[in-house]
Amino acid sequence: MKEIDNKLKLASSQYNAGESHLRASIDLIQCCLTKLANCSNYELYGSFNGSARIDYFAFSHNNEFSRPIRDDLFINEYRDFHELYICIIETLNQKSSLSRAEESDITN
Repeated sequence: MKEIDNKLKLASSQYNAGESHLRASIDLIQCCLTKLANCSNYELYGSFNGSARIDYFAFSHNNEFSRPIRDDLFINEYRDFHELYICIIETLNQKSSLSRAEESDITN
């Protein structure tokens, strides 16, 4: 958890200072998803009926559970997250008058 805490502090301090924090945020996401994949179980938490039935999942470790997560809204694999991130950057690059999107263009 110390590594996550350090990465969170770095991303937060860059954000709060109005600096580009994209790289630090991506590093934090990678660290968190890797830790979850290596140190916890991802399992069905329960199904809830509303206008439609919605399944919720949770991470568990040593009989402790995370908050419930909607599987359709959460990217569980860093590889999948990274692929989507690259698509966003490429789209911004295509739509930008700049030769490539700078981190500050998409983080501020």
